[in-house]
Amino acid sequence: MVAIRFATLLASCAAILFSSLPGLAHAEIKGCPYSYSVCGWDLIKSGTTEQDLIKILQAYKQPTDPSHIYDSLYVCFKQGQVGFDKWCGGPYKCGTMQFPPFGSCT
Repeated sequence: MVAIRFATLLASCAAILFSSLPGLAHAEIKGCPYSYSVCGWDLIKSGTTEQDLIKILQAYKQPTDPSHIYDSLYVCFKQGQVGFDKWCGGPYKCGTMQFPPFGSCT
């Protein structure tokens, strides 16, 4: 009985925590494999729009200039949700390794 109550409490806390995280996708993001970090320009090549990435950057209170859109790492969550990881520091600083597309700052 105590274990069930604890599990229910834990699930409720997790739901509140994850629903309040900033930057979760405002739209479904394509080409973002679960639990990987991906460069913005890779997401754009996969069909994500600049507007989708701008919304995520705004949610994380980041600049929305082209370098931040394309040269940032975005972390992929379940069901197409995406959050901001970090800006790589300038143009052409975000690189991609082979499949699946692991992004990294160079």
